[in-house]
Amino acid sequence: MGRYLDLCGNIMNSNYNIVIGSIPVANAGADKLTCVTQDIFGFGSIYVPATQTLTASSGTSYFWSDGSTGATITVAPTVTTTYVVTVANGACTATDKRGCIRGTGAYPAWAPIKPFCTGFPITLAAGSGATFQWQSTTTALFGIPLGFTNIPGATAQLIQPTLS
Repeated sequence: MGRYLDLCGNIMNSNYNIVIGSIPVANAGADKLTCVTQDIFGFGSIYVPATQTLTASSGTSYFWSDGSTGATITVAPTVTTTYVVTVANGACTATDKRGCIRGTGAYPAWAPIKPFCTGFPITLAAGSGATFQWQSTTTALFGIPLGFTNIPGATAQLIQPTLS
């Protein structure tokens, strides 16, 4: 084995420290679904849920594609968005990605207001959707409902309420 010299003629040290770290397994969890539906007045959009929490694991440092750091981030996407996380464990890194998928929620089928009389049947029909829950309100401010209460058992697309 020969001797190695630097440019000044000094003997170079041939001992090098090598740090062996474990490679993390990046895991950002399952994709998340956010549905968009009309607001109660039919003019704007509501995102349900309004925010999503994404959590990564298996590392000591986390760097997200939106610039966030930390194992857990809260996002509020209004379009389908893919978030990529780089998980670091020392100098070793791994990546994973999760989507926040924007789906379309059920829209109520608002119909023109029609007069009806007590004692005469009326049928209310919901728009599209997989499940239904009819609600009632008795309190309004200038015709704007202030709160809603689920009607027990009213979970079909069509209902015939009892008017009193």
